[in-house]
Amino acid sequence: GNPGFTFLAGRQIFRVGLVFSLMVYYYDNLWGAMAFHAAWNYSQNIIFGLPNSGLVSEYSIFTLEAASARNGLFYNVNFGVEGSIGATAMLFVLAAVIIYINRNKKERNDVWAEAEQKAIQKKQLREQNNKSEVN
Repeated sequence: GNPGFTFLAGRQIFRVGLVFSLMVYYYDNLWGAMAFHAAWNYSQNIIFGLPNSGLVSEYSIFTLEAASARNGLFYNVNFGVEGSIGATAMLFVLAAVIIYINRNKKERNDVWAEAEQKAIQKKQLREQNNKSEVN
């Protein structure tokens, strides 16, 4: 387990999942959410040397001295940026921006429902062909 995991951190992970779900839904692109996640982890951990989900990388461009670290609006000592109240606010803003930008987008087709409908039609057609062959 992760010793820095808190209730706020758990809620934050859930919220990030919702934002990534919005990205996938509106942009029909799982790669975008994955790239955002990878860039976030890389910049937070490797570039800035901040804990990523409470875990600190051995190697980073900048380092954070644990002795001087303090909880703040955008930083939580136990879980890093992701466990902060400021990150919660930013996630709400990001979700609102995604929804706002895509508010006039036409309704998307549900490819899974369409595929299921085609499969049902094929099955019905086969059943009709089998009945006509029997008669």
